[in-house]
Amino acid sequence: MQNYEYKVVPAPTNGTKAKGVKTVEARFANTLEVLMNKMGADGWEYQRAETLPSEERSGLMSKSTSYRNVLVFRRSLVAAQADVSAVAPVAAAAAATASVVAAEAEDMAETAQVVEQILPEAEIAPTTVEDTVTDAAQALHETIVDPAVDDTPSEPQPLVASRD
Repeated sequence: MQNYEYKVVPAPTNGTKAKGVKTVEARFANTLEVLMNKMGADGWEYQRAETLPSEERSGLMSKSTSYRNVLVFRRSLVAAQADVSAVAPVAAAAAATASVVAAEAEDMAETAQVVEQILPEAEIAPTTVEDTVTDAAQALHETIVDPAVDDTPSEPQPLVASRD
């Protein structure tokens, strides 16, 4: 047995203006066409139009009956579940990306711990893991480089032109 879900929407009462649509009947038909195409794109199949009674209050004590026009659409529950299952691969990809990012952050934290173990005397106070690695590399460079040898370039000397 096929299971369906139904959707009932109010039938339009007025036509809307559109390019190339001139008469009142054509505007009304265009409005219906747009509504049915929109519902069809969402997987709803048009079933029928119904005119149903609706009891309403008129004043304090009395009631009146008016008639409402509605459009009935249906779609298979299997199709509705397929729409939901189409989202599952996207969610799986997002979860995989999140796990890769978490693993990368964990690797950076482990690197920072190793650097702190190697250089406990460096007194590094970083704000991020990247700062820790950068500061540790700078401290390591300073401890390895012989301070007696000055490799830093000196102030540039002005060129003096001489006439010889």
